[in-house]
Amino acid sequence: MFGCRAQKAMLVSSLILGLASGCASFSDGPFRPISGRFIPAQLLEQITAQHMLMADVRREIGEPDEIVGSNGDETWAFVNVRRRSSVDNFFYGRKKISCQFMSTKSLVTFEAGRVIKTDVASDVWSTTQERDKRCSE
Repeated sequence: MFGCRAQKAMLVSSLILGLASGCASFSDGPFRPISGRFIPAQLLEQITAQHMLMADVRREIGEPDEIVGSNGDETWAFVNVRRRSSVDNFFYGRKKISCQFMSTKSLVTFEAGRVIKTDVASDVWSTTQERDKRCSE
């Protein structure tokens, strides 16, 4: 007898607590590209191993987003930004959209017009739709 009443009380308490919190679901989507081209690490390794010429890199990857230096001694930056959205749905119809952004900067360094090294720098940050209009479902 006592066990059945306790189970019912726990069930009712859990139901009330669930409704009071208002959170019905939360899910993360995949990172989706917003801008720029993502350059795989394999391609950067290949470019470095072959000591590619500037023209070959341009043909393989495209135009860089930034160039530092000149006359064959340059560093090219290719920037890619991706976004992943999360949506909190509340039982009373309101939802909150949060986003994670990932920026990847692939750097290709040339000396005398040939690749001497490549590097990758990444940055990740979170925000909400209220703070950043790029944050959407």
